[in-house]
Amino acid sequence: MSWYGPLSLPDPGLHVPAAYALSTGQSLAVDSDRVHWLVGDGTLLSAPGRNETVTTLLASPWHDPGLDAQRTVLDRAPTTTMMLQTRANQYPPLPGYLPQAAGMLMARHAGGSAWDQLQAGRVANLLCYMLAGMAAVLLAGGRRWAFVTALANPACVFLASSMSADAMAIAVCALVTALAMRLTRRDSTGARIAFVAAGALLVPLKLVYATLLLLPLPARSMTRRARATITTTPLLLGGIPYLLWSRAYARPFARPGLDTGANLAHLLAHPAGDLMQITASTAAALWQTLTDSPPTTVAILLVCLTLPHDTRPDPAKALTASAAGVLSLLMTTGMLLITWNTTPDTGTWTTPLTGFQERYLLPLLTLPAYTLENTTTTSKHARHAPAR
Repeated sequence: MSWYGPLSLPDPGLHVPAAYALSTGQSLAVDSDRVHWLVGDGTLLSAPGRNETVTTLLASPWHDPGLDAQRTVLDRAPTTTMMLQTRANQYPPLPGYLPQAAGMLMARHAGGSAWDQLQAGRVANLLCYMLAGMAAVLLAGGRRWAFVTALANPACVFLASSMSADAMAIAVCALVTALAMRLTRRDSTGARIAFVAAGALLVPLKLVYATLLLLPLPARSMTRRARATITTTPLLLGGIPYLLWSRAYARPFARPGLDTGANLAHLLAHPAGDLMQITASTAAALWQTLTDSPPTTVAILLVCLTLPHDTRPDPAKALTASAAGVLSLLMTTGMLLITWNTTPDTGTWTTPLTGFQERYLLPLLTLPAYTLENTTTTSKHARHAPAR
């Protein structure tokens, strides 16, 4: 928080206005075309940002070229009120922006400057990330060090100490994974309720990670009906409000000048070719990220190195985790096909799509720990529970 300015993060034009809108009660301020208009402190809303990928921002941690300029502007007393068209309604305001909005609201009521408000929002975001992350670590049992290395790597910590809603997505994904691990070890009513609650929070955070709701399926300690219930219930609890909000208020963001309707029509008219391109582009993006993004590659290696030695891969868990991770990445690339690329001009199906970032992998870092089964202890319930 001392090295980077509060507006130095991926998509500052999304996260800061969304948190500010929630803290001022303007999250639903959309016109008939669902364009979001935000009225507020001109000092905060017009301050210069630095929109870079996490890897780029981490490449020079000793000096953020946007830090001094941001502080100079944000420390001024508010002089004007301005109206601004924003991306604050790209995602639901809850729960992703609740910590940041709460921090900003408290700082504003205490008379803090725009700089103080943003810093307070960052502190609140980091605290919530730490609380959810510690809960996931405690639930992870013998795999807790893999969770620690996944959640404490520099890219995740950077996002957690920023205004980004990605931090909440990372922490909740880790919590969902840890609860699924708990259910596969030992079934309990409390773990079921917690999994459903965490899963219902995950759906509106980022729908592409809802594939993690598949993780309890290999739990032999539960009946098939119970597994189906706790997989679908959070999808309904989180998905129905998400769909209602999306129909009334959401405005998905696309690259300026891009015709998303034409892209969607192309996908529907040429599903085989576009799906092949999505698959090939996902593989290419994953390879490029692993070779060009040292923080992400090191994070994955550390997770693997800290997996306990008295474990072995469980085939059912490995298959489920692989399916959840692959489906999540394919959905992410599919959204990029529609919102960030001109589909008819992308060339052959082997032409890589643009827009994939390394931070899309961070919520999936705890999946390797889920795939393992302890070789020395096996739950009595796992051995004898009926599968009906």
